[in-house]
Amino acid sequence: TTCSLFSGAPKATFVNALRWWNQINSYDRSALPGIKKPVDSYGPAGAAADDDDDDDIDLFGSDSDEEDDEAAEKLKAERIAAYAAKKTKKPAIIAKSNIILDVKPW
Repeated sequence: TTCSLFSGAPKATFVNALRWWNQINSYDRSALPGIKKPVDSYGPAGAAADDDDDDDIDLFGSDSDEEDDEAAEKLKAERIAAYAAKKTKKPAIIAKSNIILDVKPW
């Protein structure tokens, strides 16, 4: 277990680690299930042997759904056409400038 890697309880400044340590030490370790393995068998080195199985999974989606792409392109074209039609209906804004002169009589 992970507890066996520690030489003793963590310092009191590491509150969460100390709480975990006390929780795990409250159990009878002989009753815990599992087989003790060396530490080197965990992590990336142990997972490197199973890398071949991940090749057939496409996480980012594939371009094999051509009809979905065509439908998306058609929808996009319709939205662009509707936006352009809406834009042409608006009257053009005429730029105006106002100059105000404040003249005081004294």
